[in-house]
Amino acid sequence: MAYRWETPASVWLEDEASAQFELASSAGLSRIDWQVQARGRLPDVAHLLGASLPSACRCAPIYPEGFAFCPTCGRALARLDEQRKNRPDWWGPWSDQFLPRHVPHGLAVTSLPLGDSLEERPPAPHVGRAELSMPAPPNAHCVFAAGAFGFPVQRLIALAHTRNVLQYFDPLAGLWHVMAAEEYAADLAFTASEYAWLPVQNPRRGEVAIVPTATGLCRLVINPVSETYRTEAIFDATLASAPGAMRRHVACLFNTSGGTRLWSALADLSGAVLYDCAAPAGGYTRPIGYDGRLYWLHAEGQLIWQPGAPPRWLPWPQGWSPRLSFGGPTQSRDGRLWLAGHAAQSYSFIELGKDNPQFEAISGARLG
Repeated sequence: MAYRWETPASVWLEDEASAQFELASSAGLSRIDWQVQARGRLPDVAHLLGASLPSACRCAPIYPEGFAFCPTCGRALARLDEQRKNRPDWWGPWSDQFLPRHVPHGLAVTSLPLGDSLEERPPAPHVGRAELSMPAPPNAHCVFAAGAFGFPVQRLIALAHTRNVLQYFDPLAGLWHVMAAEEYAADLAFTASEYAWLPVQNPRRGEVAIVPTATGLCRLVINPVSETYRTEAIFDATLASAPGAMRRHVACLFNTSGGTRLWSALADLSGAVLYDCAAPAGGYTRPIGYDGRLYWLHAEGQLIWQPGAPPRWLPWPQGWSPRLSFGGPTQSRDGRLWLAGHAAQSYSFIELGKDNPQFEAISGARLG
C-alpha cells in the first residue's frame, strides 16, 4: 500500500513499509520512469522539482516539495524550493553579439573576450576567468543552451544537430546524459543551413525552444527526470534555413516544388503568412535581427525580411565574394551593418541591406 501526497505541481507516492517516496507524475512532464532513471540522480531531480532533501536523517533520500520536516523522525529537511535564483538564460556565443558599441574595425561585434574570438588555443588566465572546466559532451559539434526551461533552476543542454543527439548535463554529478526520444518525436537533425533555435518566452515546464528539423519547425520539450524529450509540430515543410525572430514575429525559409518561400507568423505562432522569394534552397547563416529586419546571409547574396513586407533577395555585386567565416557582420558607429569580403586582389566591407551598397576598402595585413 502507498500513501498519496499531492503538491501544487506533483504527485508523490509514499511506500507504507519503507517510508520511501516515489514521484508518480509532475506537471508538464511526460511519463516518469522513477525506478530506472531518476533514482540514480536524486540530488539533481530534487533541485529540478524544488523538492526537499534530508540534512540530518536517513529515513528517505528525497521528499516532496514543501516538506520542512521528515514525517518519520521529525528532523528538519533542506527545502530546495526556497533556494531559487533568477539568472539570465544563455543560448551560445552568437546570442552575445551586438552588445558593445565600439570595437576594432574589422572584427565581429561580440561581448566575448578578444582571445576567445581569435585564438584556437586557450587564452591566458585572467581575473574573472573560471579555473575549473567541465567535461565535453560525448557527442561533439553541439549547440548549447543554459536556461531554466520552466524549472526552478537552470540546466545546460547540448544538441548535436548533425547526429540527432540531445544531451543533458547533471552539474551535481558532473556527468552528461544522452536523452532518449519519446514515441513519435521528430528527428532533431538539421544540416541544410547553419543551426539556430528560438528561445521561448515564459516557457512552460520542460519547454526549451522552437527548433528547425529536416521536416519542419518543432517545439522541443524535455523531461530531465526520465531523461527523455518529445517534439510538438509547428510547421511541416522542408526547411531551407534556421528560424529567426523580429519583435512580435518569427520567420523561416522553406523549400517547395516551386522554389524557396518564406513562412512567417506572430510570436504566438498564429496568423501565418507565406511569401515567394527567388533565393537559394539552403546554405544560409543563422538569421541576424537588426533595425527591425531579419538577415539571412548566403555565399550568393543576402535575403532581407521586414515584418509585414515581402522578402528581398539581393545578390552580391559582380566579382565580390563574402567571407562568412570571418564572424558575421560588423556594426559601424553610425548604426549600419557591414560584411567583409574579397574582390580581385583586395578585401573590403560592403554595406548590408542596400540595393546599391557602399564599399569600404580594407588595407594592411591586419583587418583594421
